[in-house]
Amino acid sequence: MAGAMTSNPAHDILQPSNLNKNDGNQKLTFYCAWFCPYAHRVWMVLQYFNIPYHYQEIQLYEPVPNSFSISRARISLDKKPKDFVNVSPYGLVPALNHEGKGIHESILCMDYLQDVYGSSGGSTGKSLLPSDPFQRFLMRKIMLLIDNKIIKYYYEALMEKDEEAQKKAQDNFESGLEEFGMFMLKHSTDGSNYCIGPDMSIADIALAPWFYRIDIVLTPLLGFELKDSSDAFKRVKLWWESVSSHPCVNTTFVKKEALLEAYTGYSS
Repeated sequence: MAGAMTSNPAHDILQPSNLNKNDGNQKLTFYCAWFCPYAHRVWMVLQYFNIPYHYQEIQLYEPVPNSFSISRARISLDKKPKDFVNVSPYGLVPALNHEGKGIHESILCMDYLQDVYGSSGGSTGKSLLPSDPFQRFLMRKIMLLIDNKIIKYYYEALMEKDEEAQKKAQDNFESGLEEFGMFMLKHSTDGSNYCIGPDMSIADIALAPWFYRIDIVLTPLLGFELKDSSDAFKRVKLWWESVSSHPCVNTTFVKKEALLEAYTGYSS
């Protein structure tokens, strides 16, 4: 890895489609950490609306020399850029600075971008939310499942050192994904493979960063393999085929080897 690094490791792993947008809009700054799945959510929303933004990488942990690995030594708030802390008071990503207004927390950032640029009041003619109120309810319901029954156990499986507890976390993670598949089988009846409705939605994006990390992180580190033994799991895999091929998603994929190296250090 030595010799391949720059002063900003993100520049070594971002796709050109993102680097080209770095100075596209000084009125909208996106504060990101390239490895962070919560920031990845907001990144996908920015790409979906195809709006220019200024990408600013934030270092959250002390660097490991000549490596993409993430240490567990957090960088203190007073050492982070002041412009970032002004919009993210806890020093966490993702965050946005939109014309001097600070927005933070991934779901709130996603909602904000939808409100500003979505079809209800924006200029893009696109939307990540369905117009039907009941479908919006279903979307928010499945996002609760994603946070509480999938993402929660992703991190438990990754961080748990006790073998039995780690296995239980993996089982719970898989059960959450199966419930996600069952939900789609019941509520997504329009023939598309997306979560709800015929196109990408906030609910799809809410899970996509963690699903992307299954093969890259959970499989090599924990030996996790997603089953395909039920209709629910088969539906999840069809969902991922559609989501991962969408331009707002696949233009944000970073180098897999760098991501694995980052999480190897983080979980050790």
